[in-house]
Amino acid sequence: MNAPLMSPVVNEGDPLDQEALAELLASPVQAGDMEALDLLYRCWNRNTRLSQDDRLLMVAQNLTISFGLPNRLPMASSRAWRMLAPHTYAIDFASQLREIVLSIKLWQDSRTEFLILEFGEMDLIEYMFESLDIGAHADLLSTVMTFKVLSMRRAGLLRRIPARVERQFAPLVESGRADLAVAELAKVKEFLDRFAGPEGFAPIIDAARNASARIEKDMDVLKAAADSAVISLE
Repeated sequence: MNAPLMSPVVNEGDPLDQEALAELLASPVQAGDMEALDLLYRCWNRNTRLSQDDRLLMVAQNLTISFGLPNRLPMASSRAWRMLAPHTYAIDFASQLREIVLSIKLWQDSRTEFLILEFGEMDLIEYMFESLDIGAHADLLSTVMTFKVLSMRRAGLLRRIPARVERQFAPLVESGRADLAVAELAKVKEFLDRFAGPEGFAPIIDAARNASARIEKDMDVLKAAADSAVISLE
C-alpha cells in the first residue's frame, strides 16, 4: 500500500532502540500486534503526541501496509499515527487515508461478503478523517462516508465536525479575520450538504443537516460581527 521505505532520518542526540526500530521497519513486520505495540513504546514514550520525528512517520506507514489483511497490526498502526503531528504530516495523512480508501473500495466493489475491520483500523480511519482539513480534502473525506463497515460511526464523524472547526477557526476570529473564518466555514457547510439530501442512510442525513445548520448559524454570527467592525471603522 505504501512506497518503498527509505532509510530513517536519525536525529543526532535523540537515540532510539535501534533493534526495536529495525523490527518495526522490517518488510514485512514479523511481530504480532501487541508485540509491535511494545516495540513502538521501546522507541517512543507511550504518551508521545504531535511528534515531528520522520522515523516515527516511517514506522506508522510500515505498520499500516497490512491494513485489512490477515497479518494486520491495527493497534500498533493506529497508535503510531496518533503520536504524529497531523499538521506537519498532512500530506502523508491524506496519502495513507487514500490508500485505505482504495483498499476498502476495492473490497466493496469486488466481494459479496461484508468487510470486517478491527477496532484499531476503524479508529485510524476516524482519526485521519478528523485530522485533515475539510476544505482541502473534501472529496477524499466524502468517500469515507460510503464505508458501510463504519456504519453509525459515520454519523458520529459528521456530528463532531462543528465543534472541531469552531475550535480550529477561533484564532482567525480572535485576530480579527472573521471574514476568512466565514469563507472556511462555507467550505465545511458545502461538504456537509453533500450528505443532507433526501437519499441515503437516515442517521447520516440527520447528522449532516444538524451540523450544517449549526455551521450556518456560526457563519451568520461571524458575518454580523464582521459587518459591525466595518461600520465602526467608517
